[in-house]
Amino acid sequence: MAESVNCNLCGADDGQVLFRPSQSPGPVVRCRECGLVYVSPRENTKGITFEGPEIGNYPPRMLTSSDLDDLVGCWEKSLIEEEEAELSAKVVNAHRALDRIEQLMPSKGTILDLGCFCGTFLHVAVERGWASYGIEPLVGLAIYARAKFGLNVITDTLRDDSFPPEFFDVVTAFQVFEHLPDPLGELTRIWRILKPGGLLVVEVPNIDTVWMGLLGQHHRHFTADHLYSQMIFRPSVGQKVRHLDF
Repeated sequence: MAESVNCNLCGADDGQVLFRPSQSPGPVVRCRECGLVYVSPRENTKGITFEGPEIGNYPPRMLTSSDLDDLVGCWEKSLIEEEEAELSAKVVNAHRALDRIEQLMPSKGTILDLGCFCGTFLHVAVERGWASYGIEPLVGLAIYARAKFGLNVITDTLRDDSFPPEFFDVVTAFQVFEHLPDPLGELTRIWRILKPGGLLVVEVPNIDTVWMGLLGQHHRHFTADHLYSQMIFRPSVGQKVRHLDF
């Protein structure tokens, strides 16, 4: 039997069960101490990326490939096709996000997108004059981002030695933190690579919505790779990080 998971924010082991979605890795609980909503225990971890690239049976050369031919037969092709079908909307969203970011960082500089998917956001950032970097653990998506847009994308998860300290002006993570087994650890790694006065942009789910109230455990948010349903960010990682809410 899987063991309960302590709250990643405050460390308490006192979660109140809210939902038991059929597609979730386990019951969804709310920490009685701080309010963080997460999955505990994690009964099914097949859809979760813990650390490192999702290389599967691909040859190691795929980790650095920029060849679209390598995507033939790749299961991620369907994700790429969905991205291409929604490309116009994704580009508009990227411009809107960068408009907000550049209000605080008008000089531009270096930007890292965690979980960069197909690279659409980073491609727009490059067009607007940013030095752009990406991290994407899914091999096929990383190949596409490199091949389609010529982006600097690492096929991996963020590690302590992925980048030098205080390297980035901005770090973005759109719909990423709900997938992470250890969000607080990720924040610590981000803090290390952000410059003083750097900007952290995080987009995360919020279950305190009308639709969640109506649909409950049948809401589309509850999937096999979502471990968190509501994130609470506190300025505990240091004053050099600024937050921009979307």
